[in-house]
Amino acid sequence: MIEVNKSNDRELDLRVKEEITGVVRELACAGAASGMEWRGSVTDLLELLKVAYVTGTVLRGDGLPMMFSELTERVFGNLELRMVSNPYSRVQRAESRKGVRCQSAQERLRMLMQTSGSEGAGRFWTSVLVRRGSE
Repeated sequence: MIEVNKSNDRELDLRVKEEITGVVRELACAGAASGMEWRGSVTDLLELLKVAYVTGTVLRGDGLPMMFSELTERVFGNLELRMVSNPYSRVQRAESRKGVRCQSAQERLRMLMQTSGSEGAGRFWTSVLVRRGSE
């Protein structure tokens, strides 16, 4: 019985990472004219970018995985956000600060997907990412 729960947890973790990576790929390829606007915190965005970066599946045009700095610059540019200095360090500091009541963006998405599936994922994304003009 415990093995089934561990298996389900691993499947859910994989689905969460795939969900994040899919959205990050869309953000990296969208271009500034896409009309997308980030409404979440910059730290949340950086956390999500790190998850996608660690998977190694967000690729450059030459087929190599994007470096974290490339991915961050591209997504921040496409969302027309001011680039932060040393984004990787900022993510690491944020991860070390997170406590019981302050969950990472990935953990919040995981919780929503666990309780509500794709509907929960949809609620998460519409709370942090909107298309300009669709409000």
